[in-house]
Amino acid sequence: MKKLTLLLACLIALTLHGPAFTAVQAASSLKQESIDKASAALEQMPDNKKITALGGAAISGENLKALKSAIKSISPCGAGIVLIDLKNGKGLSYNAGQAFYSASTMKGPYVASLAAAQPSAINASNGNVTATIRWSSNEDYMSLVNRYGKDCMRAWCKKAGVRTGLATHPYTNVSAGELAKLWLQNYIFFNSSSFGKSVGSLYTSPNISILHSTFGKKYRTQTKAGWIAGNSFYSGLYRRASNDAGIIYGKHPYLIVVLSNVPYNFSRLNRIVTVLGKIAADL
Repeated sequence: MKKLTLLLACLIALTLHGPAFTAVQAASSLKQESIDKASAALEQMPDNKKITALGGAAISGENLKALKSAIKSISPCGAGIVLIDLKNGKGLSYNAGQAFYSASTMKGPYVASLAAAQPSAINASNGNVTATIRWSSNEDYMSLVNRYGKDCMRAWCKKAGVRTGLATHPYTNVSAGELAKLWLQNYIFFNSSSFGKSVGSLYTSPNISILHSTFGKKYRTQTKAGWIAGNSFYSGLYRRASNDAGIIYGKHPYLIVVLSNVPYNFSRLNRIVTVLGKIAADL
């Protein structure tokens, strides 16, 4: 009876406050050679609106044609795209230098940066953390930013090799290339310790994510989407975005970022994401 009572108490606590996190170190499952290849590929990204192979990737003519058609299908809205295989560094980019309104995609790197900088904060505010990542709660996100500040995010930007100005505003303009570099840091953190793994588990079951809905039935995913078609929660200005970014643990783990100024409507990005999955399977 006592065991049953304890079990029920744990389940209630988990429901109300989110999972507990333990800062126990574990041997990294990452290979530095793979990280170096992915980092090198991300440094190759041009700023132009041309689908560019990275890391020596060979992309079939059929897939290139399909991706061009998928990008054209959201016209006149624009997109920024990055795909990187995190084992061999092969991938592609398209318009990776143009900044788009981030919407809630910045919550993904922010929470990872906070966990890396202040592990105790994750347990102290795990209800806010869980709501920020799983449910994309703006109120809980701002509670974290107001309580713990932005220095953790500035450090994350510096580590990723992107402008630290991205940490100035909780919702900012970011390019697909910059967000991909931030997510590479997320990936390293999520796979370098048991604490990182426990934090990364929050990203596996988001309320909304086109990457998760497309690939999640077959593969484990870690993603954070962002969307808006209206006045910004933070600035009050009118914004539009349908964005997603994260890791898909397929045959090889791979990173995808898709940013767009499509007013909140993820179904319009289906073709782009589906083609990227096919390309990733061939890398």
